Parts: sequence; C-alpha cells; structure tokens
Amino acid sequence: MNIKTCIKNFCGRVRAVAFGITAGQGTYIGKNCDFKGQKKISLQDFVVIRPNVQIWSGGGTVKIGNSSEIGERCRISIANSLEIGKKCCFHLMCILLIAIMNIVMSMFR
Repeated sequence: MNIKTCIKNFCGRVRAVAFGITAGQGTYIGKNCDFKGQKKISLQDFVVIRPNVQIWSGGGTVKIGNSSEIGERCRISIANSLEIGKKCCFHLMCILLIAIMNIVMSMFR
C-alpha cells in the first residue's frame, strides 16, 4: 500500500468520525461533503465519496455497498430508506440521464 492510499484511508476515517457516520475500512470521504441524518448513514468497505457530495437522510436509512463510488457534486436526499448495492457508481451524468429517463417515461404513461 503506497503513502497516498494510506493518507486517503486515514482522512476518510477522520471525516467519518467527524460526521458521525458508520464507515468500513478503506473508505474515502472528499472535502466539503455534507451529511444530514448522520446516525442513519452507513458506508461499507472501500466506498469513495468524492468532494462536494451531499447525502441527506430524512426518516429512513442510507446504506452504500462495498466498492461503490458517489461522484463529485452528487446529491442524495431521501425521506425513506435507500440501499445502493456493491460496486455501483453515481456520477453527475448518470444522475442526469436517470432524471431524463424518468421524464420521458412519464410522457408515455
């Protein structure tokens, strides 16, 4: 394991403790992230949260599976529970495409 990986793992642990969220080993949390509903947010092993991400949990829980990645400037805001599986990636363009698909699907209903 190189020095960069060690530092990223250490920073991820420190930020997880500072935010009060549950995080597994090898988790990285970027700068300027915002978590609300901290006790209800769980990150499994080797999860990457890029800078400027917002994860807000209203009444439910958020669980992000092993080796998943949440891209820069993504926003996850839920009222109920959300579970993201293993090795999932959410980037800005993916979320935009999902939103466009929902609009198109609603036009054909």
